[in-house]
Amino acid sequence: MLIIHSLRSLVVFKLSYRSYHSQNPNALHKFILNLATNIRQPINTQPDVQRLTGHCRLSVINDGKVCIDLTKTYYHQDLGACSLANAVKEVEYEFSTEYGNTDEEVTEDINCGPLQHFVVQRIPVSYDAYEVTVCRHENGEALELEDEQGLNATDVDDELGTWSPA
Repeated sequence: MLIIHSLRSLVVFKLSYRSYHSQNPNALHKFILNLATNIRQPINTQPDVQRLTGHCRLSVINDGKVCIDLTKTYYHQDLGACSLANAVKEVEYEFSTEYGNTDEEVTEDINCGPLQHFVVQRIPVSYDAYEVTVCRHENGEALELEDEQGLNATDVDDELGTWSPA
């Protein structure tokens, strides 16, 4: 009887452990949605606000795989979902670096033009390893490194009324 009870506890523990860890990419995706919402805000150069990065759309290609890869890299069991904030900081850092790779002066006039489009995606670095990166998507150019299933970018600015099919 004790053995059956122990096995039942072990099975319940394994099921809850697996479902708990499967939720981490979902939490990370929520954090990336928040980042996308923040960078969608208009540029504001007023001294009390100072939002110099903005008026951008952020899309994620293969968002599930991107979030799983980032979770595998940044998740720490003792810290829980809070450890995923480092993953979002890395994406934000890569976005900021790519955003700054232009000679264009940042002014509020940029808000009058079309949104700048940035893409978070996985790129292969070896046969079975990928790196998550952010790149600028110029209008009219194909997105880099479509996967074998084709382009399935997910726009993450749907809270503001726009949506693209996956």
